Amino acid sequence: MKKTKIKYKKLQLVNKLLLGLIIFTGVGFIIVTNDIAVQGFVLAELKTDLLIMEKANAEYELTALRLESMANVNERAKELKMVKVNDVEYISVTDTSVAIK
Repeated sequence: MKKTKIKYKKLQLVNKLLLGLIIFTGVGFIIVTNDIAVQGFVLAELKTDLLIMEKANAEYELTALRLESMANVNERAKELKMVKVNDVEYISVTDTSVAIK
């Protein structure tokens, strides 16, 4: 009888350990699955943000190109009352002196 009680107690201990291992593994699986699902939602949100930012960037680049266009530059020059230069005279220096320390 003692041997069967000892075997029974050992079997109960093994069963409890297996049950604990199953519960631990199940909880771990649920936690990992939940984490992956949350990361999926975060990734989808980041992709949406990226698309919005890419669209805004394209609009900014288009605005920059418009502002740098020759027509716009000429218009701004007229607003600032600048005049077009026809003849340019350059001053040439013939003496090439260099200071020595």
